[in-house]
Amino acid sequence: DLAAAEAVCGAEPLDPLDVIDLLASLVEKSLLMLDERESGTRYRMLETLSDYAREKLVQAGELAAAAERHCQHYFVLAKAAKRGMDGPEQAEWIACIETELDNVRAATALALAGGVDPFIAVKFAVAMQGFWILRGYATEGRSVVRAALALPSIQASDMAQGYALYVGAALAESQSDYAEARQMLQTCLELRRRLDNPIDIAATLSTLALAQLAAGDAAAARAGELEALQILREHGDRVGQAFVLLHLGQIGLYAGDEAQAQSYLQECLAVAREVEQREVEGECELALGEAAFDSGDRTQAQARFSRSLAICRDAGDKRGEAKALWWLGKVALDAGQVEAARLQLADALQAFRSFEMREDLLGCLEDHAVLAQALGATETAVRLAAAAANARDRLQLGRPPRQQGGWLGQLASWRTALGGAVFDQAWGEGRRWEISAALRQAEALGEQAVTA
Repeated sequence: DLAAAEAVCGAEPLDPLDVIDLLASLVEKSLLMLDERESGTRYRMLETLSDYAREKLVQAGELAAAAERHCQHYFVLAKAAKRGMDGPEQAEWIACIETELDNVRAATALALAGGVDPFIAVKFAVAMQGFWILRGYATEGRSVVRAALALPSIQASDMAQGYALYVGAALAESQSDYAEARQMLQTCLELRRRLDNPIDIAATLSTLALAQLAAGDAAAARAGELEALQILREHGDRVGQAFVLLHLGQIGLYAGDEAQAQSYLQECLAVAREVEQREVEGECELALGEAAFDSGDRTQAQARFSRSLAICRDAGDKRGEAKALWWLGKVALDAGQVEAARLQLADALQAFRSFEMREDLLGCLEDHAVLAQALGATETAVRLAAAAANARDRLQLGRPPRQQGGWLGQLASWRTALGGAVFDQAWGEGRRWEISAALRQAEALGEQAVTA
């Protein structure tokens, strides 16, 4: 865009104010192509011309300086986006980074390659963490973090290493890789306690609590969140408090303490709306919907999930959108609305697969098993359930206690319907499936529902 062109190209002997005139001249000569978008004017260059321009920079000895200006410009943009995504302009900043993603990638690669201060690579990771998670780029982000952590200069700095470990853990957690997340966060917490930065300590405690909860240690998770909440309240960090209150509500749901969960989630919702934190607001509505669904209030659950979906779509939160669609599909399935459930579950499954959200993927696959039974394909239902069970065992992903009894009851009903011998045969076949085969079967169910 024009701002980037002025920042990167506006160096001696060219004044930044002259850049726009030069760009207009290049467009007239068809050396640049003008691309008008809602987000602003952008310029594109043919690859052959780009290669020629790079050669000229190399010959003039100016390539490194131009690359450094490019990196600095997009680092400033990424930092601004990180701040903007914590407020009401989340969708606008997400759209901005999507547009500039290739430029951000190039700048990050330069930092990792040593073209600029390598600490910039970690700073990019910190700035991009929320975007990577909300838009399904966690795998890409984890690759950046691993490369940064391998740099000797990062390993020599407690602060840089702590930030890289924290981002890497948050990304791992978003993909249900809780073992790696716990390992990274425990090291991160040691570093940050030594550095004695209270806000960083609180953030680490809160993120570690989610990994502990995934391992079934609700007591440790709650203790960590309560310590984090105390720190954040002492320092007046309302955005941080919103996240911690959400987590405390989720811990209450996990432990089956509905009163405690409701208390924390209602407080979370009020704070999230106050500070206009859309990600937390959407996730809090989702958690309140789960509580309603567990209590048998299908109408309230659907209303909560629909609000979560609207918030996430409005804010550009693809991850939250997929989770809301999944839960709406569960409500539809529970209500016997098979076609609506099929559409919502299929969209959710595709997103979970694309984003590598493993725990959500397996939960949605199990709901496809229930869908199969509703379509009269009970043996297929058993095979899908068995494939999901095998993957849960392999990935060490348990199920919340509040859901375990209902799922075991579902399996028992299928055994009764099919008879023990047929059930056991189908279960054995499903246990031998690769997860890719189970996903193909789930997708085929969707096609069956359309033609049924």
